[in-house]
Amino acid sequence: MREDVAAKAIEMRRQGFFGAAILPMAELEYTGITEKLAALDGRFRLRHAVEAREHELVHG
Repeated sequence: MREDVAAKAIEMRRQGFFGAAILPMAELEYTGITEKLAALDGRFRLRHAVEAREHELVHG
């Protein structure tokens, strides 16, 4: 039995990401990740948004 479980775990790892890594954002809310992402939002900004704002300030 233990060997079967170990073999299955190895096979799942070979297939790539699984679990929370492949869930849509609507389902991720149950893992607590949405709160973590919301807390990080203020620490990062999108480059294209910053560049567009800078362009607007320079060129009016």
